[in-house]
Amino acid sequence: MARRRHKPKRKQTHNSPVSTRDGGPPVSQRLLPEAPAPESKPDKVVRRKTFGWVVRLARKTRSYAIVGRDIGRNSLVSIAELAPIRRVTQFLGPPDPHTRFRRRVRAALYSVLAIVALLFASRGLSRDSLSNWWMRIHQAVMPEPSASAPAEVASAPAGPAADEKLRRERPSGIKGGVLLIPSTFSSANGEYDLVLHFHGDVKIVLESVEAAKVNAVLGVINLGVGSGYYESAYTLPGTYEALLAQVQQVVEDRGLKGARLRRVALMSWSAGYGAISTILQVRQKKDPLDALLMADGLHCGRLPERPKEINFRQMAPFVEAAKAAANGKLLFSITHSDIDPKSYVPTAEAASYLLEAVKESGVKNVDLVAPERLKLKAAAFAVEPKLVKYLEPKRDVMVGSFHVRGFTGETTEDHVAHLTQMGATFLPELASRWAPAP
Repeated sequence: MARRRHKPKRKQTHNSPVSTRDGGPPVSQRLLPEAPAPESKPDKVVRRKTFGWVVRLARKTRSYAIVGRDIGRNSLVSIAELAPIRRVTQFLGPPDPHTRFRRRVRAALYSVLAIVALLFASRGLSRDSLSNWWMRIHQAVMPEPSASAPAEVASAPAGPAADEKLRRERPSGIKGGVLLIPSTFSSANGEYDLVLHFHGDVKIVLESVEAAKVNAVLGVINLGVGSGYYESAYTLPGTYEALLAQVQQVVEDRGLKGARLRRVALMSWSAGYGAISTILQVRQKKDPLDALLMADGLHCGRLPERPKEINFRQMAPFVEAAKAAANGKLLFSITHSDIDPKSYVPTAEAASYLLEAVKESGVKNVDLVAPERLKLKAAAFAVEPKLVKYLEPKRDVMVGSFHVRGFTGETTEDHVAHLTQMGATFLPELASRWAPAP
């Protein structure tokens, strides 16, 4: 630090009572309080430069302290507590433009004083007062919503539906058949129902599902002419579950966002019942099976030792399903004709066997009403126009959710009518069961 420079004093004569340095009063009079000598203009400038910045900082610090006192409601530090720092600044003296060191010290002191002032101000703020202060600001900036706000939120448009980018054109291949997206299918949250149909023309089945307005994904599987092909295809445990997993993958690949299987319906016509029979025996019961729909296709054999009796072992899975349907646990709907194949049990006799097994649950006879006559484009050439047959009812019986409909007819055209008229027989039941609650 530079040493303070002093002017050399002139020698004072013993005869002169007045100091030759400043022309002041005699020494004897200096014991009295002397009036301050008028400052020269240069001295005022130096003093202003010396302490002006300290005074300004003190005023700012005092204002910070007052604000902190009002917010925290506590007594804060006064400016007197900053006296030691002020004495340091006095010791350093006025800013010297020729000394870089003093400039750096002065800048550091500015920073220290500002930090100390903020610390002193924050000392008076309790946690509760800060919370109250913030709540007041929050209420002023963001007032409470009015009573009409929930209605506005409810009326806000929802996000895009899960099926917004679902590709509906062209079928996708699955094991043994194809997967289709009917025009009646929609899903806002990604959940989907699945109808698996065994044996039958793909276009006829698709048009029937759409005619009944069933909201589901559709799989159609064709494996051969006889029921044996369908029975053996799902004998290996896990085959049916692998088919459901493949359907899930295809639905995801086609663009259904967040796809989740909700319910399954197994549907068949004629020989396709063989697949349902095997699946009911070997399924792991982890799938959400909710419906069985069989169009003129519930058959079985007879006991070798008693040729006139139905093979109860083959009917066991259907009896179990009929009992579950009688208790309302699933939908089990059957249509049958009067055709007698001679070599195995006809559908009418098999249906009566199931009704006998569940009659204790209460049989209800329904008024006979002919179903609507559907004219499907896909079925225009299924049968010669002059040979087309429509379904004429002969019995309609219900036990809970187990429903048996019997129709007249013993010809091939009568048998085909059970396929082409599915959209007017049991598919409307499925659509009603799967329809969302109002």
